[in-house]
Amino acid sequence: MEEIIENLLNGFGFRYNVFDENPNKKAWLINLQLKNGAVRVIIEYFPQNLVVSIYSVFAINIPEPKRKAVAEYITRANYGLLLGNFEMDFNDGEVRFKNSYALDDTFPHSEEVLRRNFVVNVEMMDKYLPGMMAVVYGNAIPEEMILKTETASNPLMN
Repeated sequence: MEEIIENLLNGFGFRYNVFDENPNKKAWLINLQLKNGAVRVIIEYFPQNLVVSIYSVFAINIPEPKRKAVAEYITRANYGLLLGNFEMDFNDGEVRFKNSYALDDTFPHSEEVLRRNFVVNVEMMDKYLPGMMAVVYGNAIPEEMILKTETASNPLMN
């Protein structure tokens, strides 16, 4: 799986750092500028559990006074998502989008499966960032921003 991850990242032409000091987890860190904001993408591979997790972490932590409004926004976003979910750390305001999948002998360990999960991850973060920023910096109402964000057709949502 490690070779598949590195082939994907190299194929995209990304510069990345590898963290492998923990024998139970290997991680790849990529800094990306998306259309709507900067993110750190982290791909984690847990060889003992045969799990791959992908996180897009928004570069800006949500200010404490806005965390409840953003929590409502991402909860409303999560309700219709088929692949992955948003998370927020209430302690520091970090927001990330996460998707994970388990590997086994019957599940294909392919670059295409990884690519699809990677693309879904960064596209979901990029899609919802403008609404989240409107909630944080424009005092927009979370419910209204979700409706606006989700008016565009998306095959990954209900």
